[in-house]
Amino acid sequence: MVLARIIILSLIGSFFTCFANPAETTPKPSRRVAVQSVCAAPDLTAACSNAGDIWARVRAGLRLYHIENPAVASELARLTRSPRALAALLKRAAPYLGYVVDRVESRGFPADVALLPFVESGYVPTATSAMSARGLWQLMPVTAQRFGLEENWWFDPRLDIGFSTRAALDYLTYLEGRFDGDWLLALAAYNAGEGRVSRAVAKNREAGRPTDFWHLDLPAETRAYVPRLLAVSRIVHRPDESGVTLPEIADRPYLAKVDIAGAIDLGVAAELAGTSVERILALNPGLKQSMTSPAGAGHLFLPAAKAVRLQRLLARLAGNEDPHFRRLVYTVRSGDSLWAIARRFGVPVRSLAGWNDLMLEDVIRPGHTLEIWT
Repeated sequence: MVLARIIILSLIGSFFTCFANPAETTPKPSRRVAVQSVCAAPDLTAACSNAGDIWARVRAGLRLYHIENPAVASELARLTRSPRALAALLKRAAPYLGYVVDRVESRGFPADVALLPFVESGYVPTATSAMSARGLWQLMPVTAQRFGLEENWWFDPRLDIGFSTRAALDYLTYLEGRFDGDWLLALAAYNAGEGRVSRAVAKNREAGRPTDFWHLDLPAETRAYVPRLLAVSRIVHRPDESGVTLPEIADRPYLAKVDIAGAIDLGVAAELAGTSVERILALNPGLKQSMTSPAGAGHLFLPAAKAVRLQRLLARLAGNEDPHFRRLVYTVRSGDSLWAIARRFGVPVRSLAGWNDLMLEDVIRPGHTLEIWT
């Protein structure tokens, strides 16, 4: 039975939030369930019968597609050289594009910004660069920390669509202000760093040269990066001119978020939601363990219909704890070690260390308390 395996822990208060919500804030536990209209089509690229097309919405908000430059023409030719590869690239955005567009619009940004993950990561949420940038938005560790993303044993927020999108847009908000609303300079700074772009602007200003993006002395990667985004914007604005057929993506959130105040085993979550652990991990690549963190609020992104099902079953099961899986607080005794305690309770020593923010080589002293999940 599912109930015999459910890990409720401190799960009382889970609630469902659709991607359409305008704010990315830390949720407070609530028993109320607010389910917005969602598209539950089994094929995420198939439009709902009463849903518009996301590309039309993006097209209406584009502001940079009209910029002409030989570098843009070069990137446009490169991108359209292989229509099949381009179509696959565009289709990869299907699970995430609606969420990103919502967040970009809520900031008052050009819709072109929602296309930036095509350039950064190919809209692959697990993408990792040789320089350790990660996620859809390719956030560097120092940038992630600057905007409140802290990786721990349980979770890497740079790989989470919600946290990474919030941090990336916070950074772009800052860059837009720093460069006086010049989006080409802001985008260049996102790629090359704000200091490098500022120095290039100052150098041109001192020399009496133009200070727009096209006249700056910037790295070759950045000189191609901005035109590439403008080329993607041009393709989305006029796909017929580029010989491209955009994949059908409904203007509805494909995914929804189930907020979890506590921990749940992914196998249990999959069974309750009627999906697989593999699918949960694919949509939640920030998860690093086989369960969500028992400390504080967590969440799972799921296809909307699966999220509704999971939320309803969690609400029914709330308050029923499985006696075979509990949180224990153990007081360290003289002679104890992490390995000895792990053996005593039948848990992996790495898990024991992770639950308590310890390294394997850390010394534990009598009187210290440890959390154990058994």
